[in-house]
Amino acid sequence: MYKNRRFDLYLLKNTVLSMLPAMVVLVAMMAMMYHFEIAKKFTFEYADGPDELQRIYAEEVYNVKLHVDRADYLGYEYYLDDNLAGRYYYSFIDGKCIIFLIDSKEDVILDYTVKGMIKADTAIYQYLISQCADDMGIDVEQLQNVTYDYVISEVDYPEFFYGIVQLVIFVVICIIIITILEGIYRILFPWKTPSVKSINGVANGRLVVKDLNNQLKNCLLLKQKNILVTEKYLVAPSVFHTDVIMIDNIEVLSKHMERKRSFGRSRDIYKLIISDSEDMFYEQEFENEQMIDEIIPLLEKKEEY
Repeated sequence: MYKNRRFDLYLLKNTVLSMLPAMVVLVAMMAMMYHFEIAKKFTFEYADGPDELQRIYAEEVYNVKLHVDRADYLGYEYYLDDNLAGRYYYSFIDGKCIIFLIDSKEDVILDYTVKGMIKADTAIYQYLISQCADDMGIDVEQLQNVTYDYVISEVDYPEFFYGIVQLVIFVVICIIIITILEGIYRILFPWKTPSVKSINGVANGRLVVKDLNNQLKNCLLLKQKNILVTEKYLVAPSVFHTDVIMIDNIEVLSKHMERKRSFGRSRDIYKLIISDSEDMFYEQEFENEQMIDEIIPLLEKKEEY
């Protein structure tokens, strides 16, 4: 398919490789969300009463919604870092007393939907039950028989934090999807890629892509590791971008050598610097000076083609 469309192939490789990190991140994020069941932390299972709560808890679902017609202050408060975080309330539903931890200062809460976590905190539950039994003058076992086994806590559900997490996940997924869609768009319309749009003096990108494919097939003068020179263009393909310079636009050519240090070792690198008629600069590194010397004469003799 791309046998006679070498430039299209360069653009395709650039586009696919630029999309690859986004796709990897998307797959990794989905795998983590599935493995850690993150979606469960953002959703609430609706419960009608104690029996439904027991079933939900047995299925290891801990975020629940439960509507109460009336919840009364139990007389006990919950402090976090010496700050009042909530108060304990109770409500009778289907003949069963359910204890709630709600961030409220009202003594009586009417017509309210509790959104919280089922907390199997045995110490707190036993303390509340024993205190209430003492206040009511009845046995603890008698009170336990009519009380739901766990506390439903709104305070322990960090709604603001999970809201931020949902927002971050949503934004990241949107960015990834936009990146992938943009990549697909560039695959379908290669003349819309930055490599083509950045060529100075280009009015019709589709014709330029067609011309580049023809030049690379029929008019190739020199091919090096990362540089190709045709009669009309200098093409420098890399992993994520392919640079294209129209030879007719080149005004100044210069080369120089510098020492580059990497991984504790120094080596000489050679650079070719190109300036065009629009005062745009392009810089390309080479392994040795001979490679530059092969290219410069082809770029200086542009008037012959």
